[in-house]
Amino acid sequence: MLKLSRFIMTLQLERAAVTLAVFVDARRGSITDLSEEYTETDRMLNEVTWRQFGDEKIFENKLRFQIRIDDFRERVLLVATLVSKNASSLRSSGESIIGDREVLEFYTLGTSRMLTALEIALAEAQSGSNWKILMSYFNMLQLIESSGIGMSYGLRFFSKGKLIDEDIIAFVRTNALMYEYYKQTRELIPADIGEVLHKLFNSEEFININASTAQILSNIITESDEERATKYFEGSMTFIRTLGIVLDLLTEKVKVLAAQDLNDSNMSQVWGILLLVFIMLLSPILVFLAKNAISSIQIFAVSVEKKSEDMKRQKRKQDALILKMLPKGVVDKLNNGVDTAENFESATLFFSTVVDFSCVTRSCKAMEIVNFLNDLYNTMDQRMDQHDVYKVETISDSYLVVSGLPNRNGDK
Repeated sequence: MLKLSRFIMTLQLERAAVTLAVFVDARRGSITDLSEEYTETDRMLNEVTWRQFGDEKIFENKLRFQIRIDDFRERVLLVATLVSKNASSLRSSGESIIGDREVLEFYTLGTSRMLTALEIALAEAQSGSNWKILMSYFNMLQLIESSGIGMSYGLRFFSKGKLIDEDIIAFVRTNALMYEYYKQTRELIPADIGEVLHKLFNSEEFININASTAQILSNIITESDEERATKYFEGSMTFIRTLGIVLDLLTEKVKVLAAQDLNDSNMSQVWGILLLVFIMLLSPILVFLAKNAISSIQIFAVSVEKKSEDMKRQKRKQDALILKMLPKGVVDKLNNGVDTAENFESATLFFSTVVDFSCVTRSCKAMEIVNFLNDLYNTMDQRMDQHDVYKVETISDSYLVVSGLPNRNGDK
């Protein structure tokens, strides 16, 4: 980006030098050595990263641009080598002599396309911290561009004595743009650099340029004044070079901000890498803890499941035991929280015991008594199952059954 802006600046300076050579020096028969300007432009061209700056073929690649500008310079040199001939002999020679307007159009095409590309690049590089500096930087280049184009029209005026209507309109527009870019730059530029720019626009050189500008704007026909044109050129170049110094100050500011942004970016990358390393180091620990947690949850789940099965098993045993003690209908009511108290109009109870059971127990062994009672109750259960009765309880030799409850059966 900075290299492109320096290349634009060298093109602007070469345009100024070529304009003087064509508009002034060639007309008074002197040869201008432009090798220094050409060399500097070529050097900056080699450093620029080329891109398609425009749709014209000249911008297809760096080599084509170099060939085109070299061809243009040869035509400028042709003017210098034929200055000894008068204008009529130049026309009759059939040589392709470069015209006033072609000088301006050639360089302005290049600078305008590259300024557009630079504007896009600066817009992409803008951030909340640097947009004012970058906008000031671009406005300074536009200010120099407007000054250079205005100077070209001024040299044409002093060399010819008058500008055509199209040129005077272009000069007025360029002069207005220069002041507009100055105003915008003053609003955005840092205070210390803004003071330098303010002093420049109040300097003696600029006052002299303004005096010449007033004469050009009046466009009163005068004799061509090559001496006045040279002074105007020298004053304008001093002004433009001072603008270049202001641009250099802004360039340093841009470099500082770019370095800060780069440092911030590097720090962000460093913190990102450190965070990534920390996560990588922490990940095995997190995985280990996660595995332990999952294992603990699985163990807990198995334990809960086992306890749940135990509880279900105990519940089944409890229900079986209760069913041995109470009728199923009563158990269901107890489980549902329903009142179990009922009135029965008719019921029959049968209660039996073994006669002289106490004497039997004294004369028999324990297992004999158990076997006796077991055989007795099995026999009685088989008989009772043939009737609609409910066995309530057996305790020792006592046997109790009931008919008519819990299922009502009338008088059976």
